[in-house]
Amino acid sequence: MYFSTKGKTLLKLKRKGFNVPNLLIFTQEQFKKNKFEILKKIKKSFKKKIAIRSSALNEDSNKKSLAGKYLSVLDIESKNFEEIEKNILKVFSTYSKNLQNQIIIQEMVRDVFISGVCTTVDLHNYLPVINVNYDKGSNTDVVTSGFKNSFTITIFDKKFKKGKNKYFDNLIILIRKLKKIFKPNQLDIEFAIDKFAKVHLLQVRKLIIPKNKNLVSEKFYYSNLLKLEKKIKKLQEKNYDLLGNYNFFGVMPDWNPAEII
Repeated sequence: MYFSTKGKTLLKLKRKGFNVPNLLIFTQEQFKKNKFEILKKIKKSFKKKIAIRSSALNEDSNKKSLAGKYLSVLDIESKNFEEIEKNILKVFSTYSKNLQNQIIIQEMVRDVFISGVCTTVDLHNYLPVINVNYDKGSNTDVVTSGFKNSFTITIFDKKFKKGKNKYFDNLIILIRKLKKIFKPNQLDIEFAIDKFAKVHLLQVRKLIIPKNKNLVSEKFYYSNLLKLEKKIKKLQEKNYDLLGNYNFFGVMPDWNPAEII
């Protein structure tokens, strides 16, 4: 599967059976010509609160993501025509003058327990691990807006074991499915997980890797992980020169006397 605009990519994924919240897409040109028809369609299609999300033509491209560049507005009442129109125009005002730029009207996810973003490659060292940056609570834009009080976990897919946490179990299942259908499969994914552990897919974009960076292969990474695991297990064996039956490791477990002073 290939990437398109944010809205069109989500629409394709929904048609493929992914759990994408209900959405409606239209261009700035369409809104100018058929404003009242589109507002009526929004009223008919959505019963609860909606998000008005950006989907510009130059957003999530093959060269740059422009994540967070354009405005999105959350928690708008779907029956409030005046508020919807005002915020649609506000989002369009952040774009260039191209009338083919789009807007996504999307149903707000309810009962959100966890939300965040994840990448299928570590962006610090380009290792083939899944980095999940998430926050607990109903605010789905906490992580994407750059709020600092979030949590991060790193998962190597091949070593991931199901059953410890149903929320992350279901998230990893989703990520695996997405990696199978996208080529290349270096992805940047936005998600929300509700209190029933159901994962809602909010966005998938191509992860932009700098040209001068080389990705580490999963095979190479896995073989070195196994070597490291064997080494650590060996070092943890009982040592007759040390007290105790088991060795532990830590960062600076011994305090430097100069630092104490």
